[in-house]
Amino acid sequence: MMVGVFVAVDIAVIGAIFSLVSAQLRELAAKFPPRPARPDAVWRRYQSFRFGMSNFGKCIHVGVDEECLHLVPATLARCFGARPMSIPWDAITPGARKGAMLRATIAGNEILGPAWCLELARPDPQQPAS
Repeated sequence: MMVGVFVAVDIAVIGAIFSLVSAQLRELAAKFPPRPARPDAVWRRYQSFRFGMSNFGKCIHVGVDEECLHLVPATLARCFGARPMSIPWDAITPGARKGAMLRATIAGNEILGPAWCLELARPDPQQPAS
């Protein structure tokens, strides 16, 4: 009996935390609704992003094409309210690189994500971060 209560409370607490964490993603998704990716888009699954203080390790599928950065939350993140979005490159301000990751700003939100995709927002991708 106690084990069942503990598991139920644990699931409720984890769900509440994940729902709060997903709020920033829902806000961005409202600003940048998903668009169809171009057929030549490059996709990588289970990428890690941090939105503010919220870490989505291995929870985001990423597509890049000439127009947008496409972010599609993995199934677990979608269960807690995270939604797909397509962010135009001109809405992303890239910042400093941190190893294989890159800091950037999207609509006033600080993010940290894979450099392979976020560096495409630079006017000259060969230009190092300032």
